[in-house]
Amino acid sequence: MISINTENKVWNSSGDYCSTAMIEEGLKVDRGIDVYEGSQNYSQRSGLEWWIGNETCERATWNATCNTESNCYNSTYGQGYRCSCFFSEGNPYLLNGCLDPCDDPNYCGEGYVCISEITRSYASLYCKPEGKGGKLSPIAVSFIEFTILVFVNATAVGGGVFLLTILAIALWIQAKFKKRKNMMLKRKFFKRNGGLLLEQQISSGESNVEKTKIFVQEELMKAADNFNDSRVLGRGGSGTVYKGMLPDASPQRGTYIVNFLEDRLRISKEIAGALAYLHSSASTPIFHRDIKSSNILLDENYKAKVSDFGISRSIPDEQTHLTTLVQGTFGYLDPEYFHSGQFTEKSDVYSFGVVLLELLTGQKPVSLTRSEEEANLAINFISSVKEDRVFEVLETRVANEARKEEIQVVASLAKKCLKLVGKKRPTMKEVLTQLENLILFQRQEFGFFNETKPGCPSKCGNVTIPYPFGIGDGCYFDKGFEITCNSQLPEPYLAKIEWRVLEISSEQVYVDRWTSSICYNSATGTKMGKDTRIDLRGSPFTLSSTHNKVTVVGCDIYGYINDLHSQSGCISMCDTSDNYTTNGLCYGFGCCQASISIDGLRLFNVGMISMNTKDKKWETEHCSIAILDEGLKVQTEIDVFEYSNNYSTRAVLNWAIEYKTSCDIAKWDVTNFACKENSLCIDNKNGYLGFLCECSPGYEGNPYLPNGCHDINECDDPNRCEKGFICTNYEGGFNCSYQIPKTNKGPPMVIVFTGIGTGMLLLILLAVAFWLCRKLKNRRIRKLKQKFFVRNGGLLLEQQTSSGKGSVEKSKIFLIEELERATDNFNESRILGRGGSGTVYKGMLHDDRSPLLVYEFVSRGTLSEHLHDESHVSSISWEDRLRISKEIAGALSYLHSSVSTPIFHRDIKSSNILLDENFKAKVSDFGISISVPEEQTHLTTLVQGTFGYLDPEYFHSGQFTEKSDVYSFGVVLVELLTGQKPISSTRSEEEKNLAMHFISSVKEDRVFKVLETRIANEARKEDIKVVASLAKKCLKLVGKKRPTMKAVSIQLENL
Repeated sequence: MISINTENKVWNSSGDYCSTAMIEEGLKVDRGIDVYEGSQNYSQRSGLEWWIGNETCERATWNATCNTESNCYNSTYGQGYRCSCFFSEGNPYLLNGCLDPCDDPNYCGEGYVCISEITRSYASLYCKPEGKGGKLSPIAVSFIEFTILVFVNATAVGGGVFLLTILAIALWIQAKFKKRKNMMLKRKFFKRNGGLLLEQQISSGESNVEKTKIFVQEELMKAADNFNDSRVLGRGGSGTVYKGMLPDASPQRGTYIVNFLEDRLRISKEIAGALAYLHSSASTPIFHRDIKSSNILLDENYKAKVSDFGISRSIPDEQTHLTTLVQGTFGYLDPEYFHSGQFTEKSDVYSFGVVLLELLTGQKPVSLTRSEEEANLAINFISSVKEDRVFEVLETRVANEARKEEIQVVASLAKKCLKLVGKKRPTMKEVLTQLENLILFQRQEFGFFNETKPGCPSKCGNVTIPYPFGIGDGCYFDKGFEITCNSQLPEPYLAKIEWRVLEISSEQVYVDRWTSSICYNSATGTKMGKDTRIDLRGSPFTLSSTHNKVTVVGCDIYGYINDLHSQSGCISMCDTSDNYTTNGLCYGFGCCQASISIDGLRLFNVGMISMNTKDKKWETEHCSIAILDEGLKVQTEIDVFEYSNNYSTRAVLNWAIEYKTSCDIAKWDVTNFACKENSLCIDNKNGYLGFLCECSPGYEGNPYLPNGCHDINECDDPNRCEKGFICTNYEGGFNCSYQIPKTNKGPPMVIVFTGIGTGMLLLILLAVAFWLCRKLKNRRIRKLKQKFFVRNGGLLLEQQTSSGKGSVEKSKIFLIEELERATDNFNESRILGRGGSGTVYKGMLHDDRSPLLVYEFVSRGTLSEHLHDESHVSSISWEDRLRISKEIAGALSYLHSSVSTPIFHRDIKSSNILLDENFKAKVSDFGISISVPEEQTHLTTLVQGTFGYLDPEYFHSGQFTEKSDVYSFGVVLVELLTGQKPISSTRSEEEKNLAMHFISSVKEDRVFKVLETRIANEARKEDIKVVASLAKKCLKLVGKKRPTMKAVSIQLENL
């Protein structure tokens, strides 16, 4: 401590007292401390950092130190590392020392159940909402079509000619009704999806639907050459994208690209705007359900278009969610949707958050080339935000171009979008507002085009003077913006406050900095100086707190800025020396800087207080200075005694039009409204009332001048349109149109005969080509059948069938013609049901051969019906259930291990297990099954399957392995034990997910409480424990820890 200024002060304390300086937490100082009482009436403590060892996580064998529920991170101060629990609670150095937040029954709040999943590669904590199920209505058969069909059948006996006549009439009527029905359907969907509202907005010119046109299907067919294959650009989840030219299409506006980051921000804003419209502005809200970067299309100006609405759904306003099969792309899927099957608008928000991360980092959502901790981009980024290392994961160009404040805003927004609980995420409308505000701030930083009123000086010296500022009468908006120009120097001054102007931008005026100084007299040992008072009242200017700082250079002084209500400042101290030089950091030794606490100051002082002059003497006379400036240009190695001549500074003022208080009020005064044609009014955000103007999109110039915002001619860029297209500029945008090439016309008769000859030749060639095409097609189909026959083990099956060897029992191969005869050409009356990728028919088979697998008809339906339907509950004995589980395990074991090419089923569930009259199990529905080479351990695919049965590891990584089938089998095993559905909204939050609830029951030794009554009565306790233990192993979160289906089958066989 150094005692300062004690010479002139006397305290009335009755005794001695002590002052104390402490290094401490700084958090526990009590209010109302008696200074003379010392530090006895409160306590403090200081903290020390500690780390383990001298190694890093990468080099140390930290698995031995950090438990399996924790993460390792390196010291920020050099060598060493520390462990932390994934969920920040507990002791990561003790076995099972990390606490599970889900142990707290109130963690998620009412209406949610807490689920935690922890592996070495990832940790997941989510609150799962209770969902509601529903059934789809069957499609009604057209009454008109039914009437026609009855009529045709009734008159079929009337004779050949009469039949043909009636049939023709019926077909004509059917076609007419079908066409009318299609038209009515189109109109119905047009109305449902907000078409009428859109038509009204377009015709009235209201709302934010700008220059929009609705196209009928005929126009699109014409533009895409009847959807010709040559026009295909790509194929989405449920549709094809075509390229075409619309003759009367609304032109698209070009975008002026300022820099790399701004483009990414604009793209994110455009995506957010599209989703906000779908969620909030459409007459019937629409959920996209597959937002990802590959579904965002960019035009030549990098303008974003949201595409691929293949799995999108529209829902009524009163409905908050959709209960569906889990669909989407791994890496973008909302974890809450995965676990509940309920898709809400917040699920789109989660996917948008992942796209926002891609724009920031340039990385893929899921990558196997990254380390295990960084494989999932969303989880890695959230960890980076928590550990304050966001800038380490940014793409290099983004990190170099973006300002720290901008990155922090976008990163914080992305983190909100990725919250595990959907209710805690913002809406897309809120996301859009935040991005628009950020872009607006960025644009204001770039400034606007400088222009003055006609006949007025545009410059004073090297400083450009844009309107509303001006030099001379009639050249400025009002007296507050008047500039005087000293013709001798020349230098511009703000007439209202008489201060020199250095630069004018769209929101700020840069002026000379304000200073206050104290000079030291070596002869007398005294310091002299005075405060500087600044008065901006009555002007359109306020002090910018964001662009200014208080900078103090000197020895033993306190520099400050204050008004009646607040004060900001800092202290600069020195040792006694004749040549004192700072180390380049203004941290309080020879130099200090302080931020200004309040924005919008208009009356304030800049001053200094000298301290500690009694005990210190300097050999040279010098002055200390307090400066109100940008605080950006202080050079390193400042010689304190050299005063301030070796660096330059300037101060910043905000300005706004204050003729009226806000845009909403000012725009009613049309005559005096400052914002002119093709411009926008923006309320002042700098602490005081008032507003600013800026040119509308597609324009540039000075928004305060009549006709000051000029159209941008995008067609000046020769590469604006693609080759063969002509760029046409229009007010506020541009259009690219196709140029029809000119051709020389010959004599009319020559053209006619040439056309006829060419047509005849083309018909002959077409007939020959058609005949050859059919021949080649039939040949190709035969080869394709043989190829698939071999690929799917047909030869092996033939050999085993003919020799009687192998595990194929009483199998026979049938030709497709045999199946067609058996099913009456697959007549609809023979349909038993429809599976995930095909239809199941009933038929009677005869002896024949073909590469198709046929099951005998099973009379008892599905396992799911017997376990869950009220009419079948408890219909299967414990002995039968054990045998059924053994048969399912045997089938899967055969698919995984015994066939020449292993097959992953990918949709094992109780509704895909068929039962014959003896309750013998048959695994069915191989619609999404895939065969894989033996050397391949997994498949990387889009996430498909049924929620409740889906392997969580598959959901997080997108990699389906044989152990994913094992997980699904484990769920079926639990169904056989409990008789309960995998997911049920009628159960409590803790019991909604059957797999999680069963694992908890096993851990807490209360398995017998969740068993179906018949099973609890029939089964032996030892058998139940074995099967429950086996189910728990199958349901392990880490696939490698699950048993193989062969091991499962053996254990069930032994039982």
